[in-house]
Amino acid sequence: MTDYIERDELVSYFKEIATETLRDGSVQCVLGAGVIAHMIVEIKEFPAADVRPVVRGKWYWDNYKYDWTCYACGWPVDYHNPKDPWGKPEYSYCPNCGAEMVTDCNKLEEDEG
Repeated sequence: MTDYIERDELVSYFKEIATETLRDGSVQCVLGAGVIAHMIVEIKEFPAADVRPVVRGKWYWDNYKYDWTCYACGWPVDYHNPKDPWGKPEYSYCPNCGAEMVTDCNKLEEDEG
């Protein structure tokens, strides 16, 4: 699986390294800080990946809306399981927000924590 990083955090990390390196003052350290500065420019110019955060939810019964509702966005689903009209919707995702519906509540809690 591919890992994605926060560009600004990586740049801040390298800036800290460059600052610590320059404190030494030797020629090698100044050259090293120059290399790091060049890396920062390259990181800032590198094209970003087209990703979106994974959102997970679950269907819950809302007594006020009297319908099954998405935990992630609060959208009441207007489709019911034809085999069980009062059963949870069969959607594996929310048609409104795209949240992946999980059956394991521990997985949902891990994402929130």
